[in-house]
Amino acid sequence: MLVVTVRALRHHGGAKKEEYNTPNMSYVKKGFGNLEKHIENCKKFGLTAVIAINSFYSDSDEEVEFIISACATMGVKAVLSKGWGHGGEATMPLHPVLSDHVQKLVFCQTYSQQIYFPTVFSNHQHFWRDK
Repeated sequence: MLVVTVRALRHHGGAKKEEYNTPNMSYVKKGFGNLEKHIENCKKFGLTAVIAINSFYSDSDEEVEFIISACATMGVKAVLSKGWGHGGEATMPLHPVLSDHVQKLVFCQTYSQQIYFPTVFSNHQHFWRDK
């Protein structure tokens, strides 16, 4: 799971600190490139990310819908999580998405343990990959 905030995308899109809490689709669209790269990196390891959009009071519906739509275009599910402002119960929309996703994972090793970490990490070099 990757956690993103609209504020972070505004930042990566060029917003100045005093603009982080001001809705601005231009900044969010530019900043999406940062999230896009993280999603691509997950895919390089055979994983499909689930995106949790950590909601803040300053997020506009238009910005959130853009993120959800842009993620869907990349084949990734994005879910709005309102835990920051409304507590743990408001994170429950993530549960079915994550539960479904985790059930589809298959255990595999990314490389031989003997090659890189023969003793120190011998039992800890595991990786989960999409089926």
